[in-house]
Amino acid sequence: VTFFWVSYWVCKKGPRGITEKYYDCMKQALGMIERAECISSEENRQDARLNDSYRKLIRLLKVDRKQYLIEAQREWVVLREKDATFEASLFENTQTENIAGAEREVFYIAERADLIQEWLDMTKAD
Repeated sequence: VTFFWVSYWVCKKGPRGITEKYYDCMKQALGMIERAECISSEENRQDARLNDSYRKLIRLLKVDRKQYLIEAQREWVVLREKDATFEASLFENTQTENIAGAEREVFYIAERADLIQEWLDMTKAD
């Protein structure tokens, strides 16, 4: 049952910012090791995207808004770690579940990057 669920999850479309490279890689992956490589590569791309948007937004903000963003980002990092710890406690430590958890982590980063990009776009419009 778990394998079916994970197979569904890894083929499902994720947040807006997930790259086509990722989906192509996952379609071609023949096993768990290859899927893990796809996920790792996408995590690097999403981290870079998040950091790039964050740095651009910080440069545009006035001091008070900049501080709000810094605090919000720090809290998001803490929440992300707590969510990951909780989720890990729900599952057995199997390869399949680890892959699913890693993919959800990438989607979480992508969702945050999408949000920061939205804020950046709104700020540029001002």
